[in-house]
Amino acid sequence: MKTFIINLQNKSLDFSIIKPFFYSIQEKLLFLEFQNEPSNTSFINQIEHNKIAKKIIYELRKAAYPTWQIIFLLNIEESLEYPEGSISFRLNMIQEHIISVLNEEIVGKPDRILVILLDSLDRDSYTGTPIETTQRLIWDIDTKGYISKKSIEKTALSENQKILEGFNYFFSEEHLTTTTKEWDEKSEIINNNLQEVNTDGGIANMDDTDYNKDVISILKSCCNSSVLKLEEIVEKIQIELKKIEKLEKNDVVIEKCISNFFEDKSYDIFIKEFSETLEKYLESRIAFFMGKSPIMDLLKKLLREYYSVMSNNYIDLTCLRLKIHNDANNQILFRNSMIELAYLLIFLTENGEIIYQNPKSFTSYSTTFFYVDRIDIDQKEIQTIFKDYYKSLCLARIKNAEILTLPTMADMAIIKNICTCPENKYLRIEKEKKKNFLNL
Repeated sequence: MKTFIINLQNKSLDFSIIKPFFYSIQEKLLFLEFQNEPSNTSFINQIEHNKIAKKIIYELRKAAYPTWQIIFLLNIEESLEYPEGSISFRLNMIQEHIISVLNEEIVGKPDRILVILLDSLDRDSYTGTPIETTQRLIWDIDTKGYISKKSIEKTALSENQKILEGFNYFFSEEHLTTTTKEWDEKSEIINNNLQEVNTDGGIANMDDTDYNKDVISILKSCCNSSVLKLEEIVEKIQIELKKIEKLEKNDVVIEKCISNFFEDKSYDIFIKEFSETLEKYLESRIAFFMGKSPIMDLLKKLLREYYSVMSNNYIDLTCLRLKIHNDANNQILFRNSMIELAYLLIFLTENGEIIYQNPKSFTSYSTTFFYVDRIDIDQKEIQTIFKDYYKSLCLARIKNAEILTLPTMADMAIIKNICTCPENKYLRIEKEKKKNFLNL
C-alpha cells in the first residue's frame, strides 16, 4: 500500500529529526506539502490544494498502486484565528479541493483518509476546551456549530472583547434562545396539555374536540414563531456576510473562502430543513414536543450537522488528535513530540486498517474521531536507531563527498544531540483521558 503524507500546516515540520524512522518503509511513503511561503492564508490557498491533488493523481497513474491511503497533517495552535484555526473549515477545504478532485480523476478510491491534528493548545483538563479566548470560540463552532453563552461571557470579560466582532456571521446561543422564546414561555402549558391527549400519532389522529384544537393551535403557533425568528436571525447574519465584500484586498483570500463556505452550507436550506422537520413531527409524532426544550434540541442537532466537524459533508474521514509540544524554548519536548508523530505515522502506514475495525469508534456521522491517549516508545530502541544513523551519516560524508544529497552538518548536529542529550529520558507519555470523547 502507498501512503501519501500531506503536510497542510502553516509552517513546515522539521522532518530531519525523524528521517531514520522511515527508512525501512520509505518505498511505501510519499511526503507532500505546500510550496508557497508560509502566511496566514497559505493553508486555504485553493491553487495549492489542487496542486497536491494533481501530484497524487500523477503518482497513482505512474505507478498504478493497487491500494493507497492519504494522511493529512493539520496544526492546532494559538496563533491561528478563524478560519485558519477552524478544523471544520479546513476539513471542508480538503474535501472540496483535494478529495473531490481525486474522486473525479481517479477510478479507485483510497482505502483510508486520515487526518492527524497536531494539537499544541492548553486545554481544560476536564472538558478539553481551549483556554485561549479565540480558540475557545473556534472550538464552539467546530464542536457545536454555534457559539455558547459561556464562551461569549468569558470573552467579554477578557481584554480581547473585539474578538467577538469577527464572529458575527455565526449562530450564538442567544440566537437559539430568541428562536425558541415563545416555546419556552408556553412549554409548561404545552406539556400539561399533551399529557391529556393521544400522542401516538400526529395532529390528524387527535379527536376533534375544542380542547385538542387549542393544543394544536398552541403547537403550530410555537413552531411558526420559531421559524420566523430563525429567518430574522439568518437575515441579520447574511448582512454581516455581505460586509465581507467591502474588506481590504489583503483579506480577500480568507473572506472569499468564508463566503464560499457558508454559501455551500446555505442558510436557506438550513431554515427549510428546520421548518419541514417541525411540520413532520406535527403530522406524524406529537410526542416529539413533550419535554422541556425539543425545539432547542432540534436546532442544536441541525447546527451540529451543518456547521461543526461532524458535518455530513466530510465523507469517510478519520481524525486523530495528537498532543504535541511546539514550544521554541523547549527543544527537548518538541523533539519528543516529533518522535511520537513518527511512530504514529509508521503505525498508520502499516496498520491503518485497525482504526477502521474499531467498533466503538463509529458514530452516526461520517467523520470519526480518536484521541491518541498514549504512545509508548522504547528508549533503547530510539538510541540505537539514532546512533546507527549518525554513524551512517559520518561514513557517507567521508567516503562519498560528491553525493549531492549528503546530510548537512546541521542534520548531523541534531542527530548527535539527540543521541547524547542527558535530558532525553523519554518516552512513556501518559495523558489524562478526557470526559468528552470528541476532544479535537
